[in-house]
Amino acid sequence: MKTTVALIALILGLICIFWMHVQTKKYQTNDKYIWLILAFFIPIPTVFIFYFTQMSNKTMK
Repeated sequence: MKTTVALIALILGLICIFWMHVQTKKYQTNDKYIWLILAFFIPIPTVFIFYFTQMSNKTMK
């Protein structure tokens, strides 16, 4: 159950990154700002995955 939630979080993060990439291509905005935004968006799914895997490890033990 928790691994599926973590996978969903990862997929949502990737979709968000892809969408932002499409938006930058569309409007030709400054790439520096987009990479700053991505730098904030990438860790969120990673933190979710780490948290959920830690929780599942505790419940399995």
